[in-house]
Amino acid sequence: VCPTDCGRFAASVLTHVPPTVEVVIDEIPRYERMAPVFKQLADGGASINAIAASYKLQWHQVKQALDFAETGERPQPKSRKTKQPGIGNKPCQYKAVAPEVVRLRDEEQLPFSEIGRRLQISIVVAQRAYDWLRPDAVQEAIVAGRRPERGRSTRLPRSTFETIARLAAEDRPAHEIAKIAGCSRQTVQRQLAKIKAESA
Repeated sequence: VCPTDCGRFAASVLTHVPPTVEVVIDEIPRYERMAPVFKQLADGGASINAIAASYKLQWHQVKQALDFAETGERPQPKSRKTKQPGIGNKPCQYKAVAPEVVRLRDEEQLPFSEIGRRLQISIVVAQRAYDWLRPDAVQEAIVAGRRPERGRSTRLPRSTFETIARLAAEDRPAHEIAKIAGCSRQTVQRQLAKIKAESA
């Protein structure tokens, strides 16, 4: 082989660029990945709101997964809207009120109807806000196939429980505490048991 032929061969090898092959890896959408899990939970009696709170998702995200599990249909992509300058996404209402909802429910033991009235939100939003900051209780409930226990509520004012605690510290009998506090003896006994458990 002459040197000229070798040079031509080397030049052809060096100048030849193999074609680029583009490999596209499609990521499986979240609703498709979670569809079997959410369907199993829903079949066990868990509500969409409970599942959403447990997995820190929006209601519509769980609904998309359940719809896909039932029908196999994928959600229609939303058209992108041009944002006006200075206008951002509106924050989720239930997340904004969640700390106050939990305080009113756990500390003042108000029913969700009263919490909703005070904060000017619906009962559903109040429950959803509570579940957002108390996901453990919701997770246990949906695994067990029962409704979540969202704390205890009472229609008695907070001052009544403060009176019970004060009289209990004075070693007053339950029937006397009930008469002074203006509540039933059963309420006093439940509160005394709670005070005893917290001080143990």
